[in-house]
Amino acid sequence: TFAAGVGGGISFTGKYNSGGAFADLAFISGIKENATDGDYAGALVLGTRPNGSGGGSMERLRITSGGNVGIGTTSPATPLEVSGTSAQIRVIDSAVDMRVLPLAGGQAGIFGTASNHSLVLWTNSTERARIDSSGNLGIGSSSPQAVLHVERNQAAESGIFINNPNAGGYVAVRFGNSDRGTNGDHLVYGGTV
Repeated sequence: TFAAGVGGGISFTGKYNSGGAFADLAFISGIKENATDGDYAGALVLGTRPNGSGGGSMERLRITSGGNVGIGTTSPATPLEVSGTSAQIRVIDSAVDMRVLPLAGGQAGIFGTASNHSLVLWTNSTERARIDSSGNLGIGSSSPQAVLHVERNQAAESGIFINNPNAGGYVAVRFGNSDRGTNGDHLVYGGTV
């Protein structure tokens, strides 16, 4: 038959207990991707078996006829798609641990380091911004000295541009301090308070 999901494969078995009983442990299959007559589109499926006596091996990864790779999904829409209730991508070397994952509750996405390291943003293979492990943000600085540190070493204007193109609006820069009575607010140029 040329039904979708049908094809050939290899099943891997092994002994799973001291009594010498065998069980299916994993599989690799090549399957027809659709039920269209004369359509050659195929997918490669890899599966493993979870612990427990019930059931068998389950699909874990699929490479579609278009080359997309899906982990936790049978229909990846991008070159790499990871899906599931605890889905995340982890890139780690001997020290730096990077993660991409959704925030629990579906409120936001997270991209950053899970280790005590900075997060650096590049363009054109050059560092442009850095959030250090203490939370300071440096734009043009690889060692930010404050919550926001903007720096550019050039013989021209270096600053922050804030614009509101709406004729009915305005631009405001606000300084706030909950301890106004003692410390107040300060705008400092070329020195320290």
